[in-house]
Amino acid sequence: MYQIQGRYAEAESLYKESVKIKLREIETNFKNLSEGEKENYIKKNIEGYFNDFQKFVYQRYKDNPALTEYAYKLTIETKGLILQSTQKVKNRILGSKDENLKNLYAEWKQARDKYVKSLNLTIKQRKDKKINMDSLAERVNELE
Repeated sequence: MYQIQGRYAEAESLYKESVKIKLREIETNFKNLSEGEKENYIKKNIEGYFNDFQKFVYQRYKDNPALTEYAYKLTIETKGLILQSTQKVKNRILGSKDENLKNLYAEWKQARDKYVKSLNLTIKQRKDKKINMDSLAERVNELE
Protein backbone atom coordinates (compact mmCIF):
# COMPACT_ATOMS: atom_id res chain seq x y z
CA MET A 1 0.00 0.00 0.00
CA TYR A 2 2.85 2.37 0.85
CA GLN A 3 4.39 1.71 -2.55
CA ILE A 4 1.13 2.55 -4.33
CA GLN A 5 0.85 5.75 -2.26
CA GLY A 6 4.41 6.73 -3.23
CA ARG A 7 5.61 6.40 0.38
CA TYR A 8 8.68 4.48 -0.73
CA ALA A 9 10.82 4.86 2.38
CA GLU A 10 8.08 3.26 4.46
CA ALA A 11 7.50 0.57 1.86
CA GLU A 12 11.24 -0.15 1.76
CA SER A 13 11.48 -0.92 5.46
CA LEU A 14 8.51 -3.28 5.22
CA TYR A 15 9.96 -4.97 2.15
CA LYS A 16 13.23 -5.57 4.00
CA GLU A 17 11.39 -7.00 6.99
CA SER A 18 9.31 -9.31 4.80
CA VAL A 19 12.43 -10.41 2.89
CA LYS A 20 13.93 -11.64 6.17
CA ILE A 21 10.73 -13.58 6.83
CA LYS A 22 10.87 -15.13 3.33
CA LEU A 23 14.49 -16.20 3.85
CA ARG A 24 13.57 -17.90 7.14
CA GLU A 25 10.67 -19.55 5.34
CA ILE A 26 13.04 -20.95 2.71
CA GLU A 27 15.43 -22.24 5.38
CA THR A 28 12.63 -23.92 7.29
CA ASN A 29 10.72 -25.41 4.38
CA PHE A 30 13.59 -26.62 2.22
CA LYS A 31 15.01 -29.09 4.71
CA ASN A 32 12.99 -32.06 3.53
CA LEU A 33 11.94 -31.14 0.01
CA SER A 34 13.16 -32.85 -3.14
CA GLU A 35 14.69 -30.80 -5.94
CA GLY A 36 11.41 -30.81 -7.86
CA GLU A 37 9.46 -29.82 -4.77
CA LYS A 38 11.90 -26.98 -4.10
CA GLU A 39 11.44 -25.73 -7.65
CA ASN A 40 7.65 -25.84 -7.30
CA TYR A 41 7.82 -24.16 -3.90
CA ILE A 42 9.91 -21.32 -5.32
CA LYS A 43 7.55 -20.84 -8.26
CA LYS A 44 4.45 -20.81 -6.06
CA ASN A 45 5.68 -19.00 -2.95
CA ILE A 46 8.86 -17.08 -3.61
CA GLU A 47 9.42 -16.15 -7.26
CA GLY A 48 6.53 -13.70 -7.60
CA TYR A 49 7.36 -12.03 -4.32
CA PHE A 50 11.03 -11.51 -5.22
CA ASN A 51 10.04 -10.28 -8.70
CA ASP A 52 7.82 -7.66 -7.06
CA PHE A 53 10.69 -6.69 -4.79
CA GLN A 54 13.04 -6.35 -7.78
CA LYS A 55 10.51 -4.06 -9.49
CA PHE A 56 10.33 -1.98 -6.33
CA VAL A 57 14.14 -1.75 -6.22
CA TYR A 58 14.19 -0.57 -9.83
CA GLN A 59 11.52 2.01 -9.05
CA ARG A 60 13.40 3.20 -5.97
CA TYR A 61 16.91 3.17 -7.48
CA LYS A 62 17.29 6.93 -7.95
CA ASP A 63 16.32 7.73 -4.37
CA ASN A 64 18.30 4.88 -2.80
CA PRO A 65 20.98 3.31 -5.03
CA ALA A 66 22.21 1.20 -2.09
CA LEU A 67 18.99 -0.79 -2.33
CA THR A 68 20.29 -2.43 -5.52
CA GLU A 69 23.25 -3.80 -3.57
CA TYR A 70 20.81 -5.14 -0.99
CA ALA A 71 18.74 -6.80 -3.74
CA TYR A 72 21.87 -8.32 -5.30
CA LYS A 73 22.99 -9.74 -1.94
CA LEU A 74 19.49 -11.09 -1.42
CA THR A 75 19.64 -12.94 -4.74
CA ILE A 76 23.00 -14.46 -3.84
CA GLU A 77 21.83 -15.37 -0.33
CA THR A 78 18.67 -17.02 -1.65
CA LYS A 79 20.63 -19.10 -4.15
CA GLY A 80 23.08 -19.99 -1.38
CA LEU A 81 20.27 -21.20 0.89
CA ILE A 82 18.91 -23.40 -1.86
CA LEU A 83 22.32 -24.85 -2.65
CA GLN A 84 23.15 -25.29 1.04
CA SER A 85 19.94 -27.23 1.73
CA THR A 86 20.68 -29.52 -1.19
CA GLN A 87 24.23 -30.06 0.05
CA LYS A 88 22.98 -30.88 3.56
CA VAL A 89 20.68 -33.58 2.22
CA LYS A 90 23.53 -35.04 0.16
CA ASN A 91 25.86 -35.05 3.17
CA ARG A 92 23.25 -36.74 5.36
CA ILE A 93 22.73 -39.45 2.77
CA LEU A 94 26.43 -40.06 2.17
CA GLY A 95 27.15 -39.97 5.92
CA SER A 96 24.41 -42.48 6.61
CA LYS A 97 25.09 -46.11 7.44
CA ASP A 98 22.14 -47.11 5.26
CA GLU A 99 23.73 -48.71 2.18
CA ASN A 100 20.37 -48.97 0.40
CA LEU A 101 19.91 -45.22 0.74
CA LYS A 102 23.41 -44.57 -0.57
CA ASN A 103 22.79 -46.88 -3.53
CA LEU A 104 19.48 -45.17 -4.26
CA TYR A 105 21.23 -41.78 -4.16
CA ALA A 106 23.93 -43.03 -6.56
CA GLU A 107 21.26 -44.38 -8.91
CA TRP A 108 19.37 -41.07 -8.77
CA LYS A 109 22.55 -39.08 -9.43
CA GLN A 110 23.44 -41.27 -12.40
CA ALA A 111 19.93 -40.96 -13.86
CA ARG A 112 19.90 -37.19 -13.29
CA ASP A 113 23.32 -36.79 -14.91
CA LYS A 114 22.13 -38.80 -17.92
CA TYR A 115 19.03 -36.61 -18.15
CA VAL A 116 21.08 -33.39 -18.00
CA LYS A 117 23.53 -34.65 -20.64
CA SER A 118 20.63 -35.74 -22.84
CA LEU A 119 19.21 -32.23 -22.76
CA ASN A 120 22.25 -31.11 -24.72
CA LEU A 121 21.62 -33.62 -27.51
CA THR A 122 19.59 -32.88 -30.59
CA ILE A 123 16.26 -34.66 -31.03
CA LYS A 124 17.85 -36.82 -33.73
CA GLN A 125 20.74 -37.77 -31.44
CA ARG A 126 18.28 -38.72 -28.70
CA LYS A 127 16.29 -40.76 -31.17
CA ASP A 128 19.44 -42.52 -32.46
CA LYS A 129 20.46 -43.36 -28.87
CA LYS A 130 16.87 -44.38 -28.06
CA ILE A 131 16.61 -41.90 -25.20
CA ASN A 132 13.07 -41.19 -24.08
CA MET A 133 13.27 -37.88 -22.21
CA ASP A 134 9.84 -38.24 -20.62
CA SER A 135 10.56 -41.65 -19.13
CA LEU A 136 14.04 -40.53 -18.07
CA ALA A 137 12.60 -37.46 -16.31
CA GLU A 138 9.94 -39.63 -14.69
CA ARG A 139 12.63 -42.03 -13.43
CA VAL A 140 14.69 -39.18 -11.98
CA ASN A 141 11.63 -37.81 -10.18
CA GLU A 142 10.66 -41.27 -8.95
CA LEU A 143 14.13 -41.89 -7.51
CA GLU A 144 14.24 -38.43 -5.97
